[in-house]
Amino acid sequence: MYFNGADTYGQPSVPDDFFVKADKSDSVILSYLRHKETGRGYLMVVNNNYSAKQEIQLTFDKAIKSISEVSRTDGSLKALSMDGQTLKLTLAAGDAMFIALPEDFDRLKKDEGQPAATENLAAIDGATILCPTSAGSDGWYMYNLNDGIRITGGDSSANGWRSTDYNDTYILIDLGRQLDFNRIDLYACGTIFDYGQFFPKNIKVSVSDDGKSFAEVKSFTDLTPAKLQGNKLTFERQNARYIRLDITGMSRKDRYAALNEIEVYNDDGSVPAPRKFTLTESNGVVDYKDGENIALNKEAFASSTTPGSYEQWGWALRFINDGRKKVGQYTAGWTSNVGRNPTADATEYVGIDFGDVFALDRVVIQPHGAFPVDYTIDVSTDGVEWTVISKVKGASAPKDDLVLNLDEPVPARFLRMTATKLTSGGSAADGYLFQLGEIEAYGKPICDKTALQAAVETYKSEGGDSAAKLYTDAVAALENALLTQSRANDYVTKLLAAVGKTPETDPPETDPVDPPVSDTEPATETDPVTDPATESDITPETDPGTADPDTAMTVGSTPAETDPAAKRRGCASTLGASAVLLLFAAGAVISRKKRN
Repeated sequence: MYFNGADTYGQPSVPDDFFVKADKSDSVILSYLRHKETGRGYLMVVNNNYSAKQEIQLTFDKAIKSISEVSRTDGSLKALSMDGQTLKLTLAAGDAMFIALPEDFDRLKKDEGQPAATENLAAIDGATILCPTSAGSDGWYMYNLNDGIRITGGDSSANGWRSTDYNDTYILIDLGRQLDFNRIDLYACGTIFDYGQFFPKNIKVSVSDDGKSFAEVKSFTDLTPAKLQGNKLTFERQNARYIRLDITGMSRKDRYAALNEIEVYNDDGSVPAPRKFTLTESNGVVDYKDGENIALNKEAFASSTTPGSYEQWGWALRFINDGRKKVGQYTAGWTSNVGRNPTADATEYVGIDFGDVFALDRVVIQPHGAFPVDYTIDVSTDGVEWTVISKVKGASAPKDDLVLNLDEPVPARFLRMTATKLTSGGSAADGYLFQLGEIEAYGKPICDKTALQAAVETYKSEGGDSAAKLYTDAVAALENALLTQSRANDYVTKLLAAVGKTPETDPPETDPVDPPVSDTEPATETDPVTDPATESDITPETDPGTADPDTAMTVGSTPAETDPAAKRRGCASTLGASAVLLLFAAGAVISRKKRN
């Protein structure tokens, strides 16, 4: 299904190799359908103008010699007259035409033989992925499961699939023909604020030749989202066309399951381990002026938000940190999406990536609309380990800005506010919401200058021009108490490049341990968001949560108060020298060219 016209509403546009094209000005939806028994192809053309009729011009591929309209009353075929390869038709507002393509035309290529071991079978021509339920909104679509994008990283938009209910849900992979395979890689979805939160806990793998009768291959239990790395499921080699992944349990009692990407391989030992990655995609160089709001206009993330049309009423994610209190006559702010939460016991969050690590000492939150009853505010330097700076239960909406002044600065690149008990939006249609007007944050940058000092010395020893502006600026930066780590890293990269050197940044790849296998029933599920909270607990506490000592990055994870040397050096050295290269590596988002 593809959108054509001036506005595609964020949906896939018609690809270059599609067999039919519409005029650029035609606002239409073109869908290719294939009969499940006969294999015959069909085209659905929809007038996407719902207020007026539209003259539409379609140009077909040369392989298509004749087409027929399918009667909407009895299914009979009526030949359509084309001028060469062009068809002109008129459709009433919102109307459609269903067209039968020639019986010998097949959009899906019928390749022969077994693809190479390193080729993802779930993404070959003819392979499709089907699910009984799919959110189908806010960026959550089935086609994302084999689009080649393994992780979205620092992108705040969704790029995966999400069910509407994980109970009895499954994923069906149709390889298009019978093939050999023995491995499935699963990549969790989510941003830095909720990565892997809805990853399935228990999965049963079954196979079939006809898509009707399935034989179980292996059950996997107690799965985890393999933090910062794809999750590999292996089993005895199978030969089948269909693979069914039954999701039989979740790690938490949520309404849906979610994945970012599925890959299938016939691994002969040559296929690399699932790739490691980082969710802290680089936002470029961040500079700092003393006293400024470090949250202002930085990348914002949210569990959900309203469509773009709500901006005229003052609701948009970008308003959460744009520095404006009003848009026209309306107070500006962010709201979770309407109609999403029928009860107050739901979880919504909003967060901000400062783009660099700062010693956070103050947070200012402007209430606006449906302020949460229970909520937590926490921070992180790497998205793996989080520190709670405020945990409140039974709150009422404050009349003025909520100000959190921290007794001791906390290292932070990410700030997140999570609501676990919501407030009514005022109508049954809106449901329960989480709304805020503005988030501000203040603190000074944390910067380890060890690598910059070494780069300056290397530049000199390798014969670099000491009169060059790059060198003089870098030397001056060593004395700048407000230097950010990203700016220091930028100087390091440019200094070394000027003398033919490059920093060592790539972490070694490792092969993740296969998850435990069991045929037993899933363990009793627990809901981590129902733990009791204390009123206005502003004492920072480390959340062990999802930290993985084998894969977690250590940037900023050693607070100054636990490091005697750091106390002597001041807050600018709360990052160890060994962490600098990890700051360079942040942003290694793995992706391939998106398939249509």
